[in-house]
Amino acid sequence: MICGIEDERDRTILLMRAEGLTLREVADTMGLTKERVRQLQSRGIRAMKAQAGTATSAEKDLYAKHQRGLARQNKISEMKTARNGVMVS
Repeated sequence: MICGIEDERDRTILLMRAEGLTLREVADTMGLTKERVRQLQSRGIRAMKAQAGTATSAEKDLYAKHQRGLARQNKISEMKTARNGVMVS
């Protein structure tokens, strides 16, 4: 995990950008718009700052909100899996 970034897509974008790919190249590779890649890159950078303790209070709040959203998505997935009787290993 890169500096506490849990979202695989955010990690992939940050790695691709660190390798020197442009927003357009990353967007084309991932099937996203340039703007969405920029947004996800910003989210990843905020997450790294939050983990490093260098984030502003507003950035920390945004990171915490994102983490709550991930937890909520995981809970919904678990509930759907349990309801359908599907075991995920």
